[in-house]
Amino acid sequence: MHYIGNILQPYLDPRKFITAKMGLGVSERKLLALSFGVAIFSFIGNSINVTFLNDSTVSREEISRLISSYFAIALFFVPIFLYLMSGIFHGILWIFYRIKLMSLSRLTLFWALFLCMPFQLILSMLTNIIENEYASNFLNLCMLLYFIFLWTIFNCEIFKINRVFEIFMLKIFLIVTSFALVTLL
Repeated sequence: MHYIGNILQPYLDPRKFITAKMGLGVSERKLLALSFGVAIFSFIGNSINVTFLNDSTVSREEISRLISSYFAIALFFVPIFLYLMSGIFHGILWIFYRIKLMSLSRLTLFWALFLCMPFQLILSMLTNIIENEYASNFLNLCMLLYFIFLWTIFNCEIFKINRVFEIFMLKIFLIVTSFALVTLL
């Protein structure tokens, strides 16, 4: 039972979980391993989506190329993007709340993503099986909100900020703005 309790602890008591992780020490080696863990989950999720391609116009060679490119993206670009994203959000939180230590910002982002990725894999399978665009969009939105909530809880616990709702709304605003800017480009 202790093993299952350890698996469920981050989801049942995220504050205690992230405090325990911080207590173990934060090293760049551990953070890099976490970012690669997220990248591997990302690759698996994209591979699941590719395997559900039922289009007869897609050949095995094209599927192989897609999987190879997803692997390259996951291996090289996802960790860089995660470090960039944590730096940007750290800077924004520093402007408003004067938080310290960028490595702790990376810790909160990477752990929040890592804990959400198993659900994202299940979600990838479900949305491909259901094939309902509205349900898929709704489930993905719920997953995004859960990730932002978990990340906010981790930030508030690590940096001792009692502004969960404010930071949650700030992150939603920034992420929605980022998506809007990307779609405009």
